[in-house]
Amino acid sequence: MAAGLGFKDFTTGEVLTAADVDGYLMQGVWVFASAAARTSAVTSPQEGNMSYLKDTNSLEYYSGSAWTAVAGGSTPTFVGVALKDTVQQTIANNTVTVLTWDSEDFDTDAFHSTSSNTGRITIPAGKSGKYLLIGQTEFAANATGDRELYLRKNGSTIKTVYTPATATVFPILSFSAILDLTATDYVEMAVFQTSGSNLTAYKGTAGYGWFNAQYLGA
Repeated sequence: MAAGLGFKDFTTGEVLTAADVDGYLMQGVWVFASAAARTSAVTSPQEGNMSYLKDTNSLEYYSGSAWTAVAGGSTPTFVGVALKDTVQQTIANNTVTVLTWDSEDFDTDAFHSTSSNTGRITIPAGKSGKYLLIGQTEFAANATGDRELYLRKNGSTIKTVYTPATATVFPILSFSAILDLTATDYVEMAVFQTSGSNLTAYKGTAGYGWFNAQYLGA
């Protein structure tokens, strides 16, 4: 892809070269289904190139190093999911347990299922990119052992939050993280406790626990 050459007033009979086409005639606003489609089609963007993405309804320009949203354009469509649960969950002693979610505040692109693998947020086709992930849960008070919260990607722990046990206060564990995820990747929250017996992880309608993901861009 040639760099934009600006404006030119062509004269009658002038030969139109390939460089002229690339440098003058191909410098309009390109329309793509998504950022991934744009990346596949435009392998060498040049400073000043413009594109419109259908999936986010966003107009972007290439700054010379990155595609950047045009200020003052239309508000991008929100993409993401917010999970919650209507019941508490019993966590066995000394066992890593995935937290499950039986309902959603919203789910724009089928990130989550309430019938299978209910602990997972799975990245759908066409939505690869950076994601903001936020989660929280709360354990019942108990003076013995430790409490841990894990953020896991494709079954492997990548973030850990820890707090010691307390007999009088319900310990709250939370995290926020930005991850680069591709289609079919899944993330989940898991917990671990060593109280010596079963312990409740609170996630109910009072707002003790949640798991959210927001798409930030490619």
